[in-house]
Amino acid sequence: MHRHKNVSGRLQRLRYITKVIPRVLAAAFFLVLTACQNMPPPFAPPEQRPPMAGFRDYRVQHVSNFSEGDMSRVVADILNPAGGWSWTGKRPTIKVPLQGRKQVHYVIDFTVADATFKTTGPVTVTFLVNDHALESVLYSKPGAQHYERAVPLEWVKADADNLVGAEVDKLWTSPSDGAKLGLILNRMGLTEQ
Repeated sequence: MHRHKNVSGRLQRLRYITKVIPRVLAAAFFLVLTACQNMPPPFAPPEQRPPMAGFRDYRVQHVSNFSEGDMSRVVADILNPAGGWSWTGKRPTIKVPLQGRKQVHYVIDFTVADATFKTTGPVTVTFLVNDHALESVLYSKPGAQHYERAVPLEWVKADADNLVGAEVDKLWTSPSDGAKLGLILNRMGLTEQ
């Protein structure tokens, strides 16, 4: 009887092996098939670029851009734009509303015209904020100019219009209509720092 139990135990193991093992192998086979996938080849990281020179965070700008015809803030001595710029008179001025008292920079882009420079010679431009002279600069040759300078905090009016301007010492008089012209103005205003 001992042999009979031994044979039946072997038969049970054989049945187990013949039923379970093929199922396990089939499951393993399908598992292996689903785990295989075509991986993309390795690639180099993208080229690293240095940061832009002179990049500054975005800041609120209160700048009238006369190249876009922005005449909404003009107070005095800025003629209507003609082709992306405006002629000025002696003291071009705009109003700049500021909320709260903030550290701001005066910014202006202008051109001393070659045609007027031949008559006037070097011109001195005084940059103004609320009738305070920020600085006077002598321009001894014609061409495009950029000026930017920090404005003393005590000159800035909180929650009010601030007057931003420039004063030209010599004007050119047009021989055809007698118009008195100073600079060619592209943009002027204040930027928050």
